[in-house]
Amino acid sequence: MVKKYINQVVEIIYMDRSGRITQRSIHIHAIRNGLVRATCLQTGAPRAFRAEQILALHPVKQSAKQSTKQSIMPSIKQPVKPFMKQPAKPTVQPTAQPLKQQITKGGSYYAS
Repeated sequence: MVKKYINQVVEIIYMDRSGRITQRSIHIHAIRNGLVRATCLQTGAPRAFRAEQILALHPVKQSAKQSTKQSIMPSIKQPVKPFMKQPAKPTVQPTAQPLKQQITKGGSYYAS
């Protein structure tokens, strides 16, 4: 029943070992040995659920933005580098004459 929902978001009603019943939305990644490996969308944490403890399940309709993000994010392994080059740092041009030669006898600068 759950296998057809691998790589999809579903809402489940689940009973844990102590008998508490919870409702949550999860993204199912895999099912092995009766365990459903998923990400809880409320907490963002990875979780494992016993398949026989899932009391109810139904698929959640996703917006195009959500489904695209979920299909792209697992493939990103490194941060994306910016595609634009950084502007070159301006270089300071040396003056034509040393500073001492620019000072006149009166102690002021003259325009060159």
